[in-house]
Amino acid sequence: MTEHSKRRNESVLDTSLASVFMRYFKNHSEKTRSSGPNRRALELMLDSMEVGACVAGYTVAEQKRIASHLRSKGYSAGYTRRVMGVAAAAVNWVWKNGEIDRQIPIVLPPEGEGRDRIMTIEEMARLWEVDMPSHLRMFLALLIGTASRPEALLQLTREQCDLKHGVIDLNPPGRARTKKRRPRIPVPEFLRSWIESVPCGPLVT
Repeated sequence: MTEHSKRRNESVLDTSLASVFMRYFKNHSEKTRSSGPNRRALELMLDSMEVGACVAGYTVAEQKRIASHLRSKGYSAGYTRRVMGVAAAAVNWVWKNGEIDRQIPIVLPPEGEGRDRIMTIEEMARLWEVDMPSHLRMFLALLIGTASRPEALLQLTREQCDLKHGVIDLNPPGRARTKKRRPRIPVPEFLRSWIESVPCGPLVT
């Protein structure tokens, strides 16, 4: 992607979606932790559109067509919604920054039913018995003990674990609590020795 100059109050008829995606990525998304997946999402969107498609043409009907196209390519309902959510964020970003002359209605596709498959105790026990490096063993112990998001556990440090009061704060110091809120959770008894084995810094190294 190449960086485009910033515009003000540009007609949606004269603004290409490609330029919107490029500006959004370069001036906002590239600086976030999701830059890689977001870039891929925007590339998929561009591949699903006609070359030179303008913002005005990004109607609800066109959004539904793109969603159907992505599903036909084998992408799940959840991933299709995520891809189109990134595109929606880009279009809304240029509107909020005064770069286009009107807002575009956005309708995201449904998420789908999701996955109900839950690992059994027996499967978990077999997984635990597999020979693995110490850092993977620690990661697995934390997954079992906290049922937290992998990203939160990979960033978890010894300093976030208060063994005296039996609390793990999954939100790092200085990090804003987002809608994907990282809560404070009790320390499971079996995790204490694992946490104590790390004097400081990240638990998974």
